[in-house]
Amino acid sequence: MKTIKLHITFIKYFFITLIASTLTNCSNKEDLLTDSISITNGITQIKIGEEHQLKYLINSETPENYIIHWESSATDILSVSLNGKIQGKKEGKAEITLTAQSNSNLLYDKLSIDVSSVAVEQILLTTDYVELEEGDFYTPNYEIIPSNATNKELIWHSTDVSIARVEAGKIKAITPGNCEIIAESNNNITATIKIKVNPIKLYEVTSNKAGMLRDALGGKDSLQSIKKLKISGELNAYDIEDIRNMNSLIYLDLLDVKLVPGGVYSGDNTIKKDNVIDDWMFYDLNIKYIILPSSVTDIGFHAFDSCTQLEECILPKSLKSIGYCSFIDCSSLKEIILPETLESIGYHSFSGCISITKFNIPDNVKFIDGSAFFNCTGIKELIIGSGVQTINKFAFNKCVNIETIYMNSIPNENTKFATDMFDESIYNKATLYIPKGSLYAFKHTPFENLKNIIEKK
Repeated sequence: MKTIKLHITFIKYFFITLIASTLTNCSNKEDLLTDSISITNGITQIKIGEEHQLKYLINSETPENYIIHWESSATDILSVSLNGKIQGKKEGKAEITLTAQSNSNLLYDKLSIDVSSVAVEQILLTTDYVELEEGDFYTPNYEIIPSNATNKELIWHSTDVSIARVEAGKIKAITPGNCEIIAESNNNITATIKIKVNPIKLYEVTSNKAGMLRDALGGKDSLQSIKKLKISGELNAYDIEDIRNMNSLIYLDLLDVKLVPGGVYSGDNTIKKDNVIDDWMFYDLNIKYIILPSSVTDIGFHAFDSCTQLEECILPKSLKSIGYCSFIDCSSLKEIILPETLESIGYHSFSGCISITKFNIPDNVKFIDGSAFFNCTGIKELIIGSGVQTINKFAFNKCVNIETIYMNSIPNENTKFATDMFDESIYNKATLYIPKGSLYAFKHTPFENLKNIIEKK
């Protein structure tokens, strides 16, 4: 009986083993017959700007029957070419999908990739020390390491902006002294330039004869290097032409100069009579500071037109008239003191002087022509002297930020104030101060349009 049981057990084990072996062989055969595809160089991270060639493997007896296609889930982050070359575009994550298609089958594989930025490691300046004169500009040269850094933009700042500062990528020397200019990347890598600003050399010269300024300065070649100049003596139009050709000139002191007729400048312009800043004399110059001759009585048409760098002009105490468009578009002019001798202010004379916040029109001024202060958007305070008898149309038009007006001239039968001399936008917000007891005199004048009128005590 034991022998029979042993044979039965053996036969049972034999059949179980045979079945398991058969099943295993069938499974291996199916694996060999099932096609698949995989991305073989499974990169998971790439930097912006970097490129990598992806590779793949098709497990198939007929791989040539498949058409391959690559696709990125976010092409703005990670692009992929037709042959599987990827390139980092910006920070983020994207998924690359590889598909292979035949007439009877579709295979695919996916790969998730992080795109990271390339950080700035170093800022290499070509120099770490620069000496400049007031008004000079210097463009710093530098190299970013590594060259493929993602964000190469630098932020520049000065340790003392009163000495030097950075404007539009250039270092500008302001006043004498020492400071540092620091360049900083978005990941706080820095580099420093030490700046020394020296005072401008002042050239002082006496012109003993009109028309001879050039000779007194050492000849034509010397004109281009002069930045700061003080002149005394007589000048005519030929000398003005030489001044106009001083391309570096930013400071001009003419206090002790007498202007006399003779010569030409800017084509056919001339000085017609003594003691006049004549038409177009300083038109479109880069000068920043000027002191006019103490003997000047009149400023002509367009005399300082488009001097956009002009910050200060010292007018003589003898001045009587400011002509047509004389300071038009002097957009950097911060302050101008009108002398007590002044009698008239011409058409568009200060139009576009947007940096001036206060105008004090002296008592001796009788006439303010049309658009004289047109578009002076910086004006907040306006003082109109007691002698003003005529203010023509649009005199203060587009002066939209006027807050306070002191009107010291009381209207009478001889005064002529244009109805549209102010911009309508100020009627509800500006305050008008008038002499005590004069409220009735301002009725039926343009001033009554102002809603806030106060009689001064």
